[in-house]
Amino acid sequence: MRKRLPPLFTLQAFEAAARHGNFSLAATELNLTQSAVSRQVKQLEEWYGHTLFDRHGPRIDINREGRALLERLSAPLLSLHEAIYADQSNAPQHLHINTLASIADSLLLPSLGQFQTQHPEIELHLQADYQLHSLPPQTPTVALRYVTQAQADLISHRLLDDYLIVVGTPQLVKTLGKRAAAWPTQRLLKHSYMDWSAWASDSQLQQELPQGLHAQGMEINDALLLLRAAEQGLGLCLTRLSLARLSLIQGRLELASPHIVNSPFSYFLEYRQDSAALHAIVAFRDWMQEQATVWQADQINLLETLRLS
Repeated sequence: MRKRLPPLFTLQAFEAAARHGNFSLAATELNLTQSAVSRQVKQLEEWYGHTLFDRHGPRIDINREGRALLERLSAPLLSLHEAIYADQSNAPQHLHINTLASIADSLLLPSLGQFQTQHPEIELHLQADYQLHSLPPQTPTVALRYVTQAQADLISHRLLDDYLIVVGTPQLVKTLGKRAAAWPTQRLLKHSYMDWSAWASDSQLQQELPQGLHAQGMEINDALLLLRAAEQGLGLCLTRLSLARLSLIQGRLELASPHIVNSPFSYFLEYRQDSAALHAIVAFRDWMQEQATVWQADQINLLETLRLS
């Protein structure tokens, strides 16, 4: 006699919540309310007799039992989905993209429409998150990350290297000048996760900044918001060239120093080995690699323009 199974809708709710790390995003994907997803996950937990997430107010973290279930559940749910739509030529396909908001804003969104035009059969789900979530097995999920090295247990494609620059509004740069040693530290915006020493320790700057550079201005924990603060004239901003590209081209910002430093970080596209053959991932990987050549060419042209100005 077969054992009783939990309701399918509770498994779907759990899988979506675990993949997104968020009940609200899972609700959007499933076309449900957040409270409905929460109730369905709670129902599954009661069926199992233990919790699957650790709850911290609105934030959830999948626990050991939840990760074990996700590992076992993702592939069967995907197989069920494919079996149902196997004979339908218009079967919907999904691609989940996990990245930072700053990466989505500067690289993905300006050109993502091209991918949608080429692949209208693929429905995109873009998740902007600070946390580097583990990728679920055998699912069409990729991560676009700005890191120092690829993750060893994933297939990784290095797409683009980057540069560190200091920018400000034309008016502020004119006021403060382009000598880093003369900048008041109160006008240097701080990023919670990137220290100015990454730029100031460059060998070309050692003579000008023997004591380094210590920002004492407003602290912001998001690279995109940091750039927007600089555009409002709130201070000079240490940022990456790929993120500031459009602001520089449009004249909202300009270089506050001629020193351009290689970033220790690069952009990587990553996904699991057991998901590598999925159509959505293959299509997105090929498009991203083509797009990376465009980004590289644009970056070289912008660097030449900045160095000549």
